Amino acid sequence: MAQTKIPEIPENFADQRLVEVLVRHHGVVDASQLQAAGYSPAEIRHLLADRVLVPAETGSYVFPDPALYIDMLVLVQWRLPEGIFGGRTALVFHDLSVVWPVQFDVCVPADLLDHVRAEVPQDLGVRAFTLPEDLRTYGVTPVYPAQPGDVAVAMYTPAVAVAQTLADPYYMEETREDCVNTYVQDYGLDAALLEAAARYGVEAKLQALIPHWH
Repeated sequence: MAQTKIPEIPENFADQRLVEVLVRHHGVVDASQLQAAGYSPAEIRHLLADRVLVPAETGSYVFPDPALYIDMLVLVQWRLPEGIFGGRTALVFHDLSVVWPVQFDVCVPADLLDHVRAEVPQDLGVRAFTLPEDLRTYGVTPVYPAQPGDVAVAMYTPAVAVAQTLADPYYMEETREDCVNTYVQDYGLDAALLEAAARYGVEAKLQALIPHWH
């Protein structure tokens, strides 16, 4: 997302049947998989001629712009199966922030951090970070982005996303204040937020940002 390019606008769009086939195979299919799904060789040639599908380097086929059919959260999760969406990415998904992040905040195991930073393409827009293992695995829940709607990605709960935002110096004070205000409006100063703040060691920061009307 950091250097978002203007997506190619296709003249011909995939139908739901084809989208479901590619989702089943994590966005990449070969001819045998298409044929197993009921597509004849002639239909496959037609899909390629119309650029509904395009050849991939592996000899398989992909959508020219997968994000037209599959949420970027799902595409990133497929690329980073051990990643967990957190920080502002989780805040936005949970409606705790209206400021769309310039990158996807993804927590990965410590032993993968250097690899992810070196190997994941910049245009995927991932800001990888890591946490101690007890925090990395705390407060994770499956969520279902709208496209396709039935594929789960791993994300931190609303309370944990707020605690991460308070703990991470990457975020501006305005972002922290906004997410605390919105969380308290939506959920109140509940046990989940207090526990998450304690785990992340940000109780004082949380208390300082609690709205005066609460």
